[in-house]
Amino acid sequence: MYRSQLILFAIVGGLVLIGCGSTASSRTEPNSAPNPNVTSSELATLLQQPDPPFLLDVRTLPEAQAASIPGTDALIPVDQLARRVNELDPNQPIIVYCRSGNRSRQALTILKQAGFTNVRHLAGGINAWTGPVVSGVLP
Repeated sequence: MYRSQLILFAIVGGLVLIGCGSTASSRTEPNSAPNPNVTSSELATLLQQPDPPFLLDVRTLPEAQAASIPGTDALIPVDQLARRVNELDPNQPIIVYCRSGNRSRQALTILKQAGFTNVRHLAGGINAWTGPVVSGVLP
């Protein structure tokens, strides 16, 4: 009986220590990058602010002509982004979007490698966007 109580005590104590350690390590450090994902509702809120982020579409021209998020500031297809990165302001918050989120994640990597620090992307791309879209309008 005593041995089983001791083992149980050791297990519970270990779990408490692990729980405390994970809480401390999961805190966001002041200088760490924000979550790179932006939801549709978060983006809608950000675009309503007086100083909205720069909205970058990294899809192809035909895709952008078919449907774009109102307020899109630039269209730079992801396969052109590395050579056109100088067209963007590295000090401005940028949110990137594509059709489903794959190309925008690639764009995040390209921008971060170019020194951009305040870049995020629309998780799920325009497919996840629940707000209005415009067609035939390009930035």
